[in-house]
Amino acid sequence: MADRPLRPPRVELGPGLEVPRVLTGLWQVADMERDGKPLDPGTAGKALGEYADAGFDAFDMADHYGSAEILVGRYLGQAAPGHATAFTKWCPLPGPMTPEIVREGVRQRLDALPGMVRLRGDAVPLEYEVDNGEATVRVMLREGQARRLTSGELPELDRPVRFAVVRGGEPPLRAATLPELKELLRRPPVRRQVHRDRGSPRRGGRRR
Repeated sequence: MADRPLRPPRVELGPGLEVPRVLTGLWQVADMERDGKPLDPGTAGKALGEYADAGFDAFDMADHYGSAEILVGRYLGQAAPGHATAFTKWCPLPGPMTPEIVREGVRQRLDALPGMVRLRGDAVPLEYEVDNGEATVRVMLREGQARRLTSGELPELDRPVRFAVVRGGEPPLRAATLPELKELLRRPPVRRQVHRDRGSPRRGGRRR
């Protein structure tokens, strides 16, 4: 047993949420970036992965911990699902707290999320979703863009990437991975069929 590294005991905070009893605080990131130069996401991600592999897989952050939220977000976007848990908090300036201040704080954080990425010089919209409790971002592609897209061109984002392709009047194609998207694009388009049963209400009408 002496040659085995110690791992922190774990505790269940709620259904499906189990964390180590020791959370890893990332306030030091702000001090490490006090010269104005942010930490390298690749190097930071490797360090976070080593902590998680050792059982210290819960990270505590705040909006004023330098780029900690960005670094952890990028790490989680590349790590296996459920490999780590992140906690953060908003720390407003001391003083009266009003609904307007809270709404402004939420708006600032939403505005900080990128609304588009550039692929082959084209602006491609992004949509943010929650999939089974996991925050994801969906890249909204045109069919031609999707057919030409390669894995090396995918943007580096702070959460798992999903895909959607709009094909004219057809229902959008949705895929969790690029290979799955390519497979869907190879299939013939499925045309929507609208069934109107006798006696069923039309839009804006009433059943007779």
